[in-house]
Parts: sequence; C-alpha cells; structure tokens
Amino acid sequence: MVNLVAPEGNAFQFESLGSQYEYWCLEWIDEETDSEAKGEYNRRLAERDRWGPQLTPPIVPLELISPILPPSIFREIINPVWTYLPNHYEITSEGLLTTTHVHLATTNPVFSLPQLQLIAAAAIHWEPAWEAVIPWRGNRTAKSVFMENRHFAPKRVTRAEAIEEIKAQKSRDELIDLMNPTGEKFWGFNFLNCSDKGCQTVVFRRGSLSTCKEDVIMWISVANSFMLAALACGSVDAILRATVTVHALEQFMMSARDVFHEADIKRLYTQAQARAGSSALKTDRPLVTGKPWIEEWTSTQLKNMHDMTAADVGM
Repeated sequence: MVNLVAPEGNAFQFESLGSQYEYWCLEWIDEETDSEAKGEYNRRLAERDRWGPQLTPPIVPLELISPILPPSIFREIINPVWTYLPNHYEITSEGLLTTTHVHLATTNPVFSLPQLQLIAAAAIHWEPAWEAVIPWRGNRTAKSVFMENRHFAPKRVTRAEAIEEIKAQKSRDELIDLMNPTGEKFWGFNFLNCSDKGCQTVVFRRGSLSTCKEDVIMWISVANSFMLAALACGSVDAILRATVTVHALEQFMMSARDVFHEADIKRLYTQAQARAGSSALKTDRPLVTGKPWIEEWTSTQLKNMHDMTAADVGM
C-alpha cells in the first residue's frame, strides 16, 4: 500500500486497469483509517482552494494492488511499475499507519488444515522476534495474533498453550475463527481468505509501508520465506522446539529462501539495526520464556523495544 502525492492536474493518471488478479490497480484504501485518511485529504484540498497552489499538495491515500505474481518472475513484473510510479508521483509514508500486505498462496487449490496450523503456529511462536525486528504494537491494521487475540493472551495462556489450541482445531473454519476471532482482517497474519468463499490466501500484514521497489521486493521475499520455512517444519512440535531470537528468525527464513534471495532478508535486518540506532539489536537473546503475557503496553515499552528483556514484555 502506498500514498501518492499527485502532480497538478494528474491526480489519477495511473488508474485501475481491471481485475486485481490480472492487472495492477490503484484504489482508495480499504482500512480502518479509510475515512480518517479521506478526511485529511479533503481538508488539505480545501486549504489549497482557499490559499492557493503554493501549499503542499494533498495526499491521496491509495492502495496499490498487484496481479498474481509468479515467484520465478515477480521481480520482472514489479520493476516496470515501480519505475513508472516515482516518475509520475511523489510516494510518501506520511500520514498513514499502514502496512505492506503480501497474499501467500500454496501450489494446491487451497491450504490444507495441517498447512494452516503450521503457519498459524509459526506466526505465534516467532512473533516476539518479529516485534524486535519491526516493532508494530498498537498498529490497528496489523494486530498481534497472540497478544490481542481474545482466545490467547487475554486468557493469560502461554504461547505454547496457544499453539496447542491451534493443533486441536478439527477444520479450517475452526482454525480461521481461532486466529481471526472478530471476523475482521486487521491481524498481522490474516486467515479469513482461507474460508471456502475466500481467495485462498494467508495475508501477511506485518510489513511496513513500502515507498520503493526494493522494499516491495523485500517484503514479498520475507513473507514467502517465512511461510515456506513454516511449511517445511512438517509438524507444529518442530516449530515449538526452535529457540526464538532475532538471529534465529533470520536463519529460519533463510532456510527456505529458494527463489527469494538472501539479500532481501538481509535488507530487513539492516533496516532493523538502523532503527535500533546506538542500541544494538540483541540478536541472540531468547525472547520466549513460557510466561503468560500480563504486561500493559506502555509508551516506554514501545520506545525501548530493542533493549527489552523477555521478562519486560511478559513473554
């Protein structure tokens, strides 16, 4: 998803071209922030009408939707689009707390229940490492699949106990209800599309907003590598045996990089270290202790995520 600042008289030069499964499309964002973003756009547009074109152009919040991208050639498909966009628009991350969404699919027509259980278990087990690499607490468009899920942390269960619940589900619909308890899509991993009427994708929503081609490619690679690594584990118990550290998450994804390049995953970690600044990213510190989550999410915790111990976050 991107924000586009349109040049004068060129607000919608890159318009929707057709089916989202066959063509690239630009649409108004479809998020919780939709009305707020449109309101901000209309306010700034009114300011321009009142004070003249010397003011900053209004931000047009649009979602860029790709066609289905075959893994072997997805870079070739992305390159011309992201060559076009910067030449016609100023792309900015200003104004919206949103994410890059990657729809993950299997080579089969649908995900099987065991496959969904592996992905869901990996999402919960590795979430503390994801939080250290790209802190995302408080983002209402990509909520924690463990901490904010009423079936898990609010009941004071451990991550291992939550994963046992995942193992106990008897159908895909039961698993979807467990992982998306409110029936909404705003979770770090969204399973709603795996219902019989859905498009049969698991949606990775934890990626930060992308403002360049390299970040788009990075998130596609990272999300797919994580899914493939989870599926390669073969059993939920194998996922549970992994010690969760920042470095281990990197190695976990690299174990299944296949057509997804090691450099893309390295880019994610380079950005994470840059965000950490002088506080070095603690790459080998275990992040799951088996304790139930009992801490409130304070602004101090958010600010100091990179230096927090497992006890600090109650994991």
